[in-house]
Amino acid sequence: MKVTLIRILVVIVALFINSCNTLKEIVSAEKPQLSVQDFKIDQLSLSNIDLLFDIKIDNPNPLSVSINNYDYSLVIADQQFVSGTQSLQTTVAASSSNIVQIPVSFGYQELYDTFKQISDQEETEFTFEGMIAVDVPILGLLEIPYSQTGKLPVVKRPGIRVSKMRVKSISISKIALDFDFEIENPNAFDIELSNFSYDLAINRLDAITGSISEQVGIGSKSSNTITIPLEINVLQAGMGFYRAISNKEPIDVNFSGSTTLGTDLPYFKASTFNFDRSGSVDLPD
Repeated sequence: MKVTLIRILVVIVALFINSCNTLKEIVSAEKPQLSVQDFKIDQLSLSNIDLLFDIKIDNPNPLSVSINNYDYSLVIADQQFVSGTQSLQTTVAASSSNIVQIPVSFGYQELYDTFKQISDQEETEFTFEGMIAVDVPILGLLEIPYSQTGKLPVVKRPGIRVSKMRVKSISISKIALDFDFEIENPNAFDIELSNFSYDLAINRLDAITGSISEQVGIGSKSSNTITIPLEINVLQAGMGFYRAISNKEPIDVNFSGSTTLGTDLPYFKASTFNFDRSGSVDLPD
């Protein structure tokens, strides 16, 4: 009987000691640590950029903690540009870590409208900051801040301008022309144009519809001139157009269409580029 009682007392003392140790660990709970582990461009196009930030949460406590929500703010030129809040239902195990991924997306036109000076830059600096709400035993709900600085690429749309028009031959029934237009690549990376289709209206004549089958490459910070050969029926165009060409008068041109723009950047998504240019072209002597 006495041996059994001693065993029971030993078990009670052991349980009491373990309980005290556990309570001590809980009472000495620590605030989890946050760090921006990674930042990457998830997708990039002529119009939009999608970013992905990985926030690492280190839990040093002997018990798991719960992540309730997070908020974020993308600051450019000392001004909040994009912000958001998102609820979460996840945990970080005891003495472990977890990654919270925060996606951020915005349009380049919105960026240019907000920060006029950025349209002339190759990249822009940013600060990504916010807080994550973590529910820690004993300590309660804590709002833990994080911050990260970096640089974002600034993607610019190509420039298209009507370059010139040359008369190859002219007769009483037909006029053969070469129409040149120039595409400028203002970006710090090479681009490639494909699926090029266009409508070309000259002196208010019915538009000439066509396409360019070959791919056109344009190096960074450079331009390329593309020539479209044209044949115009004088009877359909009228004598007014014939006289304008013969006298080398300025020709009104409207040039519109679309093309697919791509690059060799791994995260760049091929984008449709629409254009519409009007102007007057002088015929060379």
